[in-house]
Amino acid sequence: MAAFDASPELAAIASELLQLPVVVQTFRQFDEIDLYDGIWCCASLLHVPNSELNDVFKRLHRALKYDGVLYASFKYGIEERVKDGRFFNDQNERTIQTYLSGFKVLEIWVTGDQRPDRETEQWLNLIVQKQEH
Repeated sequence: MAAFDASPELAAIASELLQLPVVVQTFRQFDEIDLYDGIWCCASLLHVPNSELNDVFKRLHRALKYDGVLYASFKYGIEERVKDGRFFNDQNERTIQTYLSGFKVLEIWVTGDQRPDRETEQWLNLIVQKQEH
């Protein structure tokens, strides 16, 4: 198992909780080849601008073994925005398709936010499988 986060503070917290090293790096620095059976990107790719998302999905694709699975989630919508000093890239069922070359879509679904103060927010969830090298 390997983990990384762009935030040194969050990487340190995750490392302590996981009892494993968590590398400080961005998706743009991630450069593995045919190494992982699965990659979990829960509420993390939503901080990557649309202009860089295609490259990031290619990097994730490269890092997966053939038939490897990727989970990702985005806030539901179609805009790029900054909220409280943080960048967000929203996606929906149509817009996410742009980035899924080489992947077979296993499932895409929408869920409500589980946090008590955000019941009206929705999330796009997807599970895709690497199909091409």
